[in-house]
Amino acid sequence: MTSQQRVLILGNDASTADSSSFPAENVEIKSLILSDPSGEWLDRIKAMGPDRVVMDLSMLENLLRNASVMDGTRRQLEESERRFRRIADRLSDGILVSENGRLVYTNSRACEIFGISYEELTGLRGADLVAPEDQERVALLWRESEQRGEFPPSIECWFLRKDGERRFIHSRIQRFRDSEASSSLLMIVNDVTENKLAEIRLLESEEKFRNLAEQSPNMIFINRAGKVAYANRLCEERMGYTREQFYSPEFDFLSLIAPEDRDRITQNIRQHWQGRELEPYRYGLVTAGGERIEALITTKLITYEKQPAILGIITDITALVSAEATIRGALREKELLIKEIHHRVKNNMQVISSLLRIQSAGVTDRRCLAVLKEAQERVRVMSLVYEKLYQSENLVRIDFSEYLRSLVLGLQSAYPVTRKIRLQFGLESVALGLDQAVPCGLIVNELVSNVYKHAFPPSRKGDACLRIGLKRTAGRMLELTVRDNGTGISKRTDPRKTKSFGLYLVRLLVQDQLGGTLGISRSRGTTFRIRFRIAAAEDSDSRMAPDAETAAADCSPENRGRSPEK
Repeated sequence: MTSQQRVLILGNDASTADSSSFPAENVEIKSLILSDPSGEWLDRIKAMGPDRVVMDLSMLENLLRNASVMDGTRRQLEESERRFRRIADRLSDGILVSENGRLVYTNSRACEIFGISYEELTGLRGADLVAPEDQERVALLWRESEQRGEFPPSIECWFLRKDGERRFIHSRIQRFRDSEASSSLLMIVNDVTENKLAEIRLLESEEKFRNLAEQSPNMIFINRAGKVAYANRLCEERMGYTREQFYSPEFDFLSLIAPEDRDRITQNIRQHWQGRELEPYRYGLVTAGGERIEALITTKLITYEKQPAILGIITDITALVSAEATIRGALREKELLIKEIHHRVKNNMQVISSLLRIQSAGVTDRRCLAVLKEAQERVRVMSLVYEKLYQSENLVRIDFSEYLRSLVLGLQSAYPVTRKIRLQFGLESVALGLDQAVPCGLIVNELVSNVYKHAFPPSRKGDACLRIGLKRTAGRMLELTVRDNGTGISKRTDPRKTKSFGLYLVRLLVQDQLGGTLGISRSRGTTFRIRFRIAAAEDSDSRMAPDAETAAADCSPENRGRSPEK
């Protein structure tokens, strides 16, 4: 094989051969091969002539072998790089590679994050992407890291996209060396703008909460896992502990609670952990100096620093409790005073009644005697109201149904028993004040007295029935009825024109005192029906009296023959 033929064996791939495989005396040929990858070097070698083309066959074989290996390696590297790029472009994280302070590689996601093309992004410095307000901070951090030879595991900062939009990134940094002479930085970036904005809003909210809490006139605390996680300024001032003491792991939260209330507080905290809402409640606090504070607390289950906690708002009601005790004491004194007044009024009326009785003992005229007796009975009616008030816990209003029952039974015993009159009561429980109870009592006294005096003469045969009714109607109205099945009032009798003092008094009391209406029915006896509006602030319920079922009966003939009520 000639020299020229040996050279031809190399072919075009010889251009990739390692330069060390050429002998030193063939420098010209060596440089041609290495500098001309197109293969034109072969024609130029031929033109040199056979005397200059001197190459050993073994050297050519080594060259060919090295060229083949290098070509395979190059192809593998190119395929590996393409595979890496395909994988990197599919990642959800942005990837940047920096050499000597300049970006040399970015994946597709990084281009999306920064809003700039690959061609525009490569070649830039990392600092070119940072927003102006963060550039000084990031530059300082970078210089300190280079001085230490160690970069922080991550950096967060604001940056500006190409369109001017401000975004926030989280970047993880890793340094690696390409060779002993150079090194590169691998940066993995994520757009965490939404998380950052949410964090800013949370911090602003917490700042507002702290400002409000610090200025609040109430003590505010947060209890997390049985420990104080937050206490406002007023907690320090009123309880006598510093915040460092409150926040200490050794601080016992229950030491703030009065001993008699600790079990209840523990139970309430347990209910909160179970998700139950609690109404505000009162309990006692004990300060660092041993002073007792009466408190009203409102609690709410919240999430604090990503953990469940209890927010407590405490209102100091010590002064209020003290004032309440003073008021209660004064109220008890007033109650005793009012009771004493009612008692004395009742006694005075009894004295008047006794005087009338004594006076009537010396009167022989029957008409005068009757007048004195009626006056005495009217005084008794008013005296009975004050007696009920004296006995009642409510010093302003009386249970009028109970009062009516006592009044009618008292009238029954006051008149001579010429015949038995059966009593029936249909009374709803209603509370009336003095302004309405006294005139109502006088009305019932006049009407019931008339029944006993005139409704059942000795000559009348059959059952005698008297029914007293009291019931509520629509619009806060009250209806009082007095019904008997006696001889009945004369049709010629008109309460508006009668000369009878009793009926005149009834009409006067209904219209002027109660502002109500008076109705009379003469069917099967006589029925008086008085309707008036119950005064405001009445304290009563709509339950029927215990004998309501009996009270529902009327004086109809089928009910006759029953024994009179005793």
